[in-house]
Parts: sequence; C-alpha cells; structure tokens
Amino acid sequence: MLIAACASSLISCSDDSGNDNGSYAWSINTDENITGGSISCSPDLSTNSVTVYPTANPGYTLESITVTKESGEVMNVAKNSDGVYSFTAPKGEFTVSATFKENSDVAVATGTASVGDIVLSDGMRISASDALKMSPAQVGKAVAVVFYSGSSSDLLGEKTLAVGLKISDRLNWSSKYADGKENVETIRCEPSAYGKDTAPTATFTGDTDGSDNWSALCDAVSDEDDADKYPAWTWANQYATKNSLTGDFASGWYMPTVAELCALYREKSKVNESIVALGGKELKQIFWTSSQSTKENAAYFAWLVRFDNGTIGDETKSSGCNVCVVRAL
Repeated sequence: MLIAACASSLISCSDDSGNDNGSYAWSINTDENITGGSISCSPDLSTNSVTVYPTANPGYTLESITVTKESGEVMNVAKNSDGVYSFTAPKGEFTVSATFKENSDVAVATGTASVGDIVLSDGMRISASDALKMSPAQVGKAVAVVFYSGSSSDLLGEKTLAVGLKISDRLNWSSKYADGKENVETIRCEPSAYGKDTAPTATFTGDTDGSDNWSALCDAVSDEDDADKYPAWTWANQYATKNSLTGDFASGWYMPTVAELCALYREKSKVNESIVALGGKELKQIFWTSSQSTKENAAYFAWLVRFDNGTIGDETKSSGCNVCVVRAL
C-alpha cells in the first residue's frame, strides 16, 4: 500500500498578504497499485514542488518515477544532483507512481568469507556489495550475515561466525527461581575493561566460545528442562525451529559470549547494512551474552553489551534484554 503525505487533497497557494503571487491550485494522488516497493510524497507549498521518497522492497530496484497529469500526459521524474527525486507540481490534479523491477540472481561469493557477506540456506554466500542487487529468491534464502572471519591471532581465533537475522523481544537470562540465577563458573568470560565504549577495544580471558555454554549451564543446574526458567536460552535453542530453518542451519545457533558479542559490535555498521538490505532490523539493542559476570559480588549477574553506545555491562539475570544468535560456518 502506498503512503502519500498529501493524497487526493487540493492545495491552494498564495502569499501571506493574500495577494496573488502567481501560484496555482494542485492536488496529489498516489498510485496504490505499486508492486516491489513504495513511495511517499512530501509537498512544499512555498515552491509548488513535490519531493518523492521511493523505497524498494528487498530483491527489487527502483526503475522510474512518473507523474501523470490531468490531461493524461506522463512525465518522468529524474534524480536531482543532490540525489533527491523532486519536481514542480503541474496545475490541477496529478498522480505520482513508481516502477520497481525484480532483480536477477547475483553471483555467489567465492574464497574466504568477508564481514557483511550474506549467508544463504544452501550455504552459499552473497558479497555485501551485492546485497541490494539480490533477487527476491535469494533474499528469501538469506539466513545470516558474517561478522567475524579471523585468523589464529585475532580476537576469537581462526573461525568464521555469522549472526542470525532475527532478534528477540526483551527476555530474562534466567528467572529469579532458576538454579542458574547463581554463579555458573564454567561460563565465565572476563573483559579487560567494562563500562561505556569498552566493546570496541576490550580483550577477553576465560570462556570466549559460546557454542557449548548451554551444555555447560545444564551441567551446573538441575532445572534446565523448565523452559520458563531460562527464557533467553530457550529462545536461542529454538531459533532454528521457530524460523523454519533446515539442513545445516537447523542446528548450531547459540547465544554468544561477551567476547563474541563484542566482535559483532565492532562490525555492526557493515552487518547492519546487509541486514537492512534484507528488510531486517538494525542491531542497536541491549543484548544478553551467555557469559557469567566476573565482577566482584556479581554471582546473580550476566554480561550484556549495549549496541547503542558500546557499553560492556552486567545486569541481574532476571532482568530483560534482547537476544541474538550466532553460529560458526
């Protein structure tokens, strides 16, 4: 459905004194049968101009914007030098429309994975630079975005990690009645610094690989079968099932450690570009990690990372934060 700032409304222009200043009456209609994207129109009465803001759906590209006058004459709207689509409103009533074309498949990426690459359900990758060129079929197969591709000397060692495209609502790490509300020694990960803007530079010791942290938590508690006591973990454990992922991607997803989540934070700009190109939401929330806090007197706390300001912090496990999942490729 098309959203118009001024649909089917008559706009009369005159100066503040009420004298005729050579302006004229005009009204905008917007085409409600557009497919593959949408447009919004913003009129400027002082200049008798209209700015059009097109938004292509994932898998589509804007081809043209047109204005059909009362007489039936059609004029194309070109992009201005400042990158904006605008035109002088013709007299009377007119209709603004846009055509979006379906993209063809782009070539899959080869070689070593790069940050921002889009991972498809068949294991193939699309380069970040081709994210906006993907076909609807490829967009529909997207399951993750690469955020880490490191060597043995890098933060997380030699591996490739990708983040899932969905994030949870705010969930408790554990309930206040869960065994896991207390210290879980085997999933401790210690950052070299914590507080605002520490995520970009902190280093880590202890448990930096979260792929087995659920198993470690289960070994430390006796109530792991009660999903209500571990909402954040349950969301991560059920991620593949809830999102109908199959094949290799039907398993392997997990809640990241504080080290892994900071690695994701450091590449959030590139990752978010790819996620948004797929129609997803930017990573800008406060996310739980699977890491037990190592701060003094923090047995009931788990680490979190704020994606709005780079804070490494901790919070009581019964508090609510968002959850994302990652997996190795």
